[in-house]
Amino acid sequence: MITKMRALRSTLRELGFVSRPGRGSHEVWMDPEQPRRRVVLYGKSGNDAPRYLGTRVRKFRRGMMMYR
Repeated sequence: MITKMRALRSTLRELGFVSRPGRGSHEVWMDPEQPRRRVVLYGKSGNDAPRYLGTRVRKFRRGMMMYR
């Protein structure tokens, strides 16, 4: 399943994650209530997301992934 970066960003926003800039095109998305729950996204909004990032965000959505 191909997922776009914009879809991952909107899903993380819905889950309550907040973004802070990283180096270059990287962004660190963290859960303010549990700062150890984080994911690093990189690339433009129209790019296809790597499969592992899509899987990681889906696990956050399901509540299966609590910590890094």
